[in-house]
Amino acid sequence: MGTRTPKPKQKKSSVRSMPSAPKSKKNPEKTSTFLKGNRIYPDPIEKGAKVADLIDGAFTSYNAGRLREACRLMNEKMLADDCTVGMSLSGALTPTGMGKSVLIPMIQAGFIDWMISTGANLYHDVHFGIGLKLHHGSPHLDDTKLRAEGVVRIYDILFDYHVLLDTDRFFRTVLSQPEFSGPMSSAEFHNRVGKYVHETEKKLGIGTVSLLLAGRLLDRNERRWPAARRVHSLLRRLRRRERDRFDRSRCEEGGREVGRAPHRRRKPEELHAADRAADPGSADDRGGGA
Repeated sequence: MGTRTPKPKQKKSSVRSMPSAPKSKKNPEKTSTFLKGNRIYPDPIEKGAKVADLIDGAFTSYNAGRLREACRLMNEKMLADDCTVGMSLSGALTPTGMGKSVLIPMIQAGFIDWMISTGANLYHDVHFGIGLKLHHGSPHLDDTKLRAEGVVRIYDILFDYHVLLDTDRFFRTVLSQPEFSGPMSSAEFHNRVGKYVHETEKKLGIGTVSLLLAGRLLDRNERRWPAARRVHSLLRRLRRRERDRFDRSRCEEGGREVGRAPHRRRKPEELHAADRAADPGSADDRGGGA
């Protein structure tokens, strides 16, 4: 009799098969909560279509869909009379001239009630306000050659290195004024600097080109826009609270009991007196001397 050769055992595959579709007679189109959005079935773009129709009809998904959402948010929410609109400004936006071309007109028209910005944006904004020049360039230039010729590059924006030196010189002159000798918030600081930039603009006859005038322009809009009035009222309260906190901290260093600090900036000699009182080795604490 012949012998039967045993069949080799088959190894189990480590690769799992794809799961089969759920066996259900239910129609997800009717039962799923995820399929309740509007059907994607846009009409063809026609000649003479308006921008609003183009965005609503053709901007359906991906980044175009997010742009459509932003447009609807602005139209349905931000343009309401009782809406307060804030803007945050980051990146190197002002060197592009965006302050003169976009932001200042929006502030003047009442579209922006308050703004938060990086210091770099406000610094580069001053280039335009004091009549300095920035030029179009290319991001593919050789930076070693630019450095040899004294040219500064911000991506595709080019300008003379002396633009930075002249701007620094302007700030040194402005900050040497007595009104900048005391403590102040960043909003108050930029508002005061904007006054000097505006005076330079008037001397040069170039109109309003600096975003640092934003605070002063918002002061004008305060009479016309209810939202701006609310924002300015809040800023005034925060500014008073900041000064109160500063005065209380200085008084506590002097060891005095303090109630509510006055709404005024303390004089330098008062601060020096608080410092002397806080120093246990001072002449005042020793009774007038050694």
